[in-house]
Amino acid sequence: MTVQEAPELTATVAQDGTFTLNGLPTGTITLLLSRNGKELGSLTIENVARRARASGRSESAVVREAIEAYVGREAPEGPYAALSSLVGIVEDGPGDLSARSGDKVRTLLLTRRAGTK
Repeated sequence: MTVQEAPELTATVAQDGTFTLNGLPTGTITLLLSRNGKELGSLTIENVARRARASGRSESAVVREAIEAYVGREAPEGPYAALSSLVGIVEDGPGDLSARSGDKVRTLLLTRRAGTK
């Protein structure tokens, strides 16, 4: 985890997996989350110090809870799920465009291989 606004920031990780961030910048911070060198995403947390004071918690606790909420959210939809409401809504063109498409592609490729069009 890297704080975008202060990449030199250090974190102390305890045996139970909790952590303490040492020297958080004031205001809004953006955490860059990664694992084994692969970026997992980013999380922006606004007014960390103010939230900590208002709730009586440490700034690290505010950040930790934001990360837990981020990790616990639902995974983004895949491409099909995102576009599923659009599938089949085109109203023009021949109605059999997808019928036997595998056969049509095979025939096209065999024709091209034979050198004819």
